[in-house]
Amino acid sequence: MVSKSDVALNIDRVASFGGVVRDVEGVWKIGFNRNLGDFYSPNVFLVELLAVQSAINLIINLDFPQVIVESDSIDVVNLLDGQDVSSHQYEHNVLDILQLKAAHGALVIRYAPRELNSLVDFLAKVGLSLDFGTHTFDSPFGECHSLLFRDLTLSPIPPVGSSIR
Repeated sequence: MVSKSDVALNIDRVASFGGVVRDVEGVWKIGFNRNLGDFYSPNVFLVELLAVQSAINLIINLDFPQVIVESDSIDVVNLLDGQDVSSHQYEHNVLDILQLKAAHGALVIRYAPRELNSLVDFLAKVGLSLDFGTHTFDSPFGECHSLLFRDLTLSPIPPVGSSIR
């Protein structure tokens, strides 16, 4: 079972990406987004990798003992689940993520359908209207309250050991 100090972190991307760190009861711990600028816009796969990498870095800095990172990119999740990346276009990024994952120990990366993560989709889109760079939010704002409730109603945070949805 996941303790109250553990979190689920959901991520999504556009030409920015966003995420929210929630505890096992769904309480908002911190939200974030990052505007990457136009350079990354056409490269969805790389943006997904950068979102996962940024999310893990944020979690490591917050020092949570067990973490679930959810991404709506099944291709990224599968790649980070032990596929051979030696000739992959983004081998360097993938190896960095795998090293961060191994250093954390109790970190699971799994797939979550976009429909169950409307809050992070919203945060990613908000990032497009903000200055270039990373932004963090200590508490939910505006539409975040209703989207957080919606997402929790549709998909409560499962324990770390549960299977991919």
